[in-house]
Amino acid sequence: MNTNRLSELAILVVTSAIYVLLATSVHSVRATPKSYDNLLREQGYTPLNHPRSNFGPGSIIPLDKNKNLFIAAQEECFPGLQEKLQTGVTKLLDRVDNTNLGLTASGKYSPGGTGLLAKLAAAFGFKRTSSLNVSFGETSAIDLTEVGLEKYLDGNKISKACAQHLSNTRNAVIFSMAQVSQMQYKFNGDKAVNASVDATLLKSDLQASGTFNYDHNNTDTLTVKQPMYVGYVAYSIKDLSITPNESSSDQPLLKSIHMKKLSLGNHLHLTD
Repeated sequence: MNTNRLSELAILVVTSAIYVLLATSVHSVRATPKSYDNLLREQGYTPLNHPRSNFGPGSIIPLDKNKNLFIAAQEECFPGLQEKLQTGVTKLLDRVDNTNLGLTASGKYSPGGTGLLAKLAAAFGFKRTSSLNVSFGETSAIDLTEVGLEKYLDGNKISKACAQHLSNTRNAVIFSMAQVSQMQYKFNGDKAVNASVDATLLKSDLQASGTFNYDHNNTDTLTVKQPMYVGYVAYSIKDLSITPNESSSDQPLLKSIHMKKLSLGNHLHLTD
């Protein structure tokens, strides 16, 4: 066999190997898309266990991951801080779909958890739901900047209770929330032929889990048509300076505050 023929065979073998590797790589990416919460983590956000419409940036939370509670909402300690928030500036994600999820696995993506999803499936007439597709609308960041907080604190007074919680190094303040524009739930499973949604049951089940703007297609899909918080970034309070009270009735005057980013390895799973 001549040299030219050997060279041609070598090139053919190498080209084929590269093609196989590329095809395998593309197939692997398509077969295992990243889940929505993993995409949030890649951008520095801790996913909430359940989407919610309240407790945005400026809320105070405990660092203890075993305490599933909020210490104070933004308006309770920082009334008017909403004006300092940066909204719609940073786009985090386009529409993302998580498909073929079981009710248990998809419960964290529902405001009312697995229990609400099971009730919604029944309201649509499903006898048994084998899987659920969850779609997330465009996701943006709602941010409180350090300068924004400093401007707010300049001369503002806070309650004694809030001052105590802020002084506690075991607490943190939420500085950024990931907010999804809407969420959609599509149920898959066995149902009676031509069965339609029980609108009364659907409404009562949703009201039991909160007040949401929603719509449905009368067969298998519910859409939450309002912004929902789905992830957060929190900072612990490293150094806090508060002027002394001139009298027992005076509110503390918050002078300065320094934050340290909360490690994702020690985050709090916030739930309802």
